[in-house]
Amino acid sequence: MKRLAIAVVLLVVLLSVSGYSLWSLRQLTTQLTQTAQQLRELPTDGPLEEASRDLVRQWEKAEDQLVLYVNHEKLERISQTAAELLALAQYEDYSIFYSKVDLLITQLDGLWEESLPNYRNLL
Repeated sequence: MKRLAIAVVLLVVLLSVSGYSLWSLRQLTTQLTQTAQQLRELPTDGPLEEASRDLVRQWEKAEDQLVLYVNHEKLERISQTAAELLALAQYEDYSIFYSKVDLLITQLDGLWEESLPNYRNLL
C-alpha cells in the first residue's frame, strides 16, 4: 500500500511540474510574440532601436526561466536572432530587420509547438 501511495505522489509531482513548465512557456512565448508583433508593425522612422532593446531585455529575462526546461540549442538560436535585431536597427537595415523579426516570431511559435506533449513530439 505504501508503494502505491508513493507512486501516486510521484505521479502528481511529475504532472504538476510538467503542467507548470508548459503554462510558463506558453505565457512567456505569448508575451514575447506580442512584443515582436508590435515591433514588426513599427514604421521605419519609429523607435526601432529602443523597441529592439526592450525586446532583447524581455527575452533575456524569459531565457533565464526557460533554460530550466527547454533545449538550450533552441534558446541559443532565438538569442542570436534577438541580438541581431538591435544591430540591424542601429544600422538602419530595415528589410533584413523586419525579416529577422518574422524569423523570431516563427522561432517562438516553434518553441511552443515543439514543447507540446502530442504524438508528433513524443514519437
